[in-house]
Amino acid sequence: MPQQEPPELTKRLSFDLPEPLHKRLKVACAQLSTKMKDEIIRAVERRIEELEDRADQRTGDSPLR
Repeated sequence: MPQQEPPELTKRLSFDLPEPLHKRLKVACAQLSTKMKDEIIRAVERRIEELEDRADQRTGDSPLR
């Protein structure tokens, strides 16, 4: 039996989201039967990649990757 990897550690993040944006996200996720949390994580991952690319262009490398 293959050994399972331990679950990834998480940190809680709390922030205020404008109500119209929250509603749009909630409706879109409901229509696609996906979780808001999962979509937010995907969006944050994409944005971090963009920011790291910009940092790479300025410094030549990114220490966070």
